[in-house]
Amino acid sequence: MKECRFEVSKTNMGQIANDMIEGRCCALCGQYFIDLRRSKDLQKGEEYAFEHGIPVACDDCWEKDCGYEKQSSFAVIL
Repeated sequence: MKECRFEVSKTNMGQIANDMIEGRCCALCGQYFIDLRRSKDLQKGEEYAFEHGIPVACDDCWEKDCGYEKQSSFAVIL
């Protein structure tokens, strides 16, 4: 798992597609994940993306036959 800092407001469509492939956001709805283990240590307004390394679905979108792994328990939706 790699850590990366990002600002959602500065992303573009190509970056969002890459983020879905890398598992930084849900492959179905596009909501970004943050790393729960790191977010408590940061100053307000800073977030660390959680990168799964593979396309994943968030808890709300995931179904048994959706074709994607479920998000990690350390990842929460931004």
